[in-house]
This record gives sequence, C-alpha cells and structure tokens, in this order.
Amino acid sequence: MDTNPTTGDLLKQGLLTDAEVDAAVETFMADRKATLYVMGSVYQLNPQAAVKAHAFARDNLRNPEASPGLKRAAVRKAILEARPEKQSAAGATS
Repeated sequence: MDTNPTTGDLLKQGLLTDAEVDAAVETFMADRKATLYVMGSVYQLNPQAAVKAHAFARDNLRNPEASPGLKRAAVRKAILEARPEKQSAAGATS
C-alpha cells in the first residue's frame, strides 16, 4: 500500500498551494515530456507519469475534440491524484 499522500491531500493540509499545483499543470501543458517538478521545495512529482497513469487525462489529451480547458482540468485531476515524493534535506526521496 502506498503511504505517500496525494497532491490533493497535501493541498488540503496546506502543505501545497493552488498556485503550486497550477504551476505543475502548466509545466506539463508546456512540455509533455516533463519528468520532474518540485512543489513547495519539499515534494517532487513526475507530471508525465501522473498523466500516463490517469486514464481520464490520457484519453482527453489524445482526443482532438477535447477543449484546451478540459485537457487542462484532466491534467490537474491527474496531478491532484498523484503521490509526490517528499525530498529529504540531502535531496534524496522517500
């Protein structure tokens, strides 16, 4: 069982901000090959893996009829449900 909290959990706990989540979404939308995003200088997330693992996001990104807003919302949902890793002081992840 995965014990890392989701990005959404971290947001609810006040450990991340909406602006940080939005920036992660924008990073992915600008570069779909992005594999590392640091949030709050404490957590790191692979946005590409988050989207790849999320069927709704994957399907909407492939759908030429999906609006840019729907695609962005789908990516945000994938990132909110992803489980970023906490970085240690030395930069290692747990």
